[in-house]
Amino acid sequence: MTNLGNIVVLLLICVVLYFAGKNKDKKVALIAILGLAITSLLVSIIKPTVGELRPFLVLPHVNLLVQENGMYSFPSGHTSLVFTIATILGLSYKFKNVKLIYITLAIATIVGFSRIYLGVHYPVDVFGGIIVGVLSGLLSLKLGEGIFKKLGVYNGIY
Repeated sequence: MTNLGNIVVLLLICVVLYFAGKNKDKKVALIAILGLAITSLLVSIIKPTVGELRPFLVLPHVNLLVQENGMYSFPSGHTSLVFTIATILGLSYKFKNVKLIYITLAIATIVGFSRIYLGVHYPVDVFGGIIVGVLSGLLSLKLGEGIFKKLGVYNGIY
């Protein structure tokens, strides 16, 4: 589950959505890619600024279950990225008249929890990732709709 927060996996989802989808899907995919870019930029600025070391580097009883190269922990990049995509996709689509947001946020929450379970993040890192991801997703939806409106291809995303 943790790999669903990997940027390569999320970009692949966006590419598939773009090439396999219709007009709305293409717009959502482009907005999602914008969201991933915004989130990646924010996380790359916040991590070294906060400088919180990962749990396995500080706590002797943490068993690292995956290989992790980065030394900084806050916010969780995987969690931030998956919550960005969960917000964008969840607010853009409905499934049988129910917004998909409940399903996408549930999946994103499992990814966030997996980061703690694997020993690479503290709970506060995941919570910070949730905030960064949701806000980036909402910002991307707003910016994307504005861009499409200016280009004259706007027909509403959600």
